[in-house]
Amino acid sequence: MDETAYRAWQALHDRWARGETLTKEEQAAYDAGCAELDAEEILPGSLNDLQTIHAKARELDAKIARAQAEAAALRAQIAESEARLSEPTRRRLGISTK
Repeated sequence: MDETAYRAWQALHDRWARGETLTKEEQAAYDAGCAELDAEEILPGSLNDLQTIHAKARELDAKIARAQAEAAALRAQIAESEARLSEPTRRRLGISTK
């Protein structure tokens, strides 16, 4: 859309945005301008790219959740093992509570 056409469309848009009623011809020109501007808009990537990115994010979220659950299980195993150690051994390992 060239500058002159854009200014004409902008005037219609301003009126439309203020709630003014456009004539049939003005509404048709406004709608055509909207369609032209939408067609000119360049979006980065495609909808397929966006869906792929969403899927990858969900996959990574699931991996993080599994890793966190595994880490919690390992911490529980460590605590259980350390609880069975004698105090001298715990001191040697640097995990003494005394």
